[in-house]
Amino acid sequence: MKGQASLLYIKEQGCRYCEFAEAEMKRAGLPEALGKIRFHECSIDQEPGLATKLGLVGVPAFLKVDVTGRKKILVGFESIERFIEFLKSETE
Repeated sequence: MKGQASLLYIKEQGCRYCEFAEAEMKRAGLPEALGKIRFHECSIDQEPGLATKLGLVGVPAFLKVDVTGRKKILVGFESIERFIEFLKSETE
């Protein structure tokens, strides 16, 4: 995914926290408002090894990959404001 920033939204079917995150993102107009960031989503129900591969301890989780391939992960969803701060923050 080098060359374009990407955001992977990792969720679990029936997760109330994931449902809250989705409702808040929809209310804020995301992912459409992300602009040039390519948005993807997947479910750990369909990709059970993904949580282990990424070292996730919970969902929802967001993996941001910048244009150079650097990655940053956010686990959990507190508020749309904190999520937007994560999107704007520099990757490691």
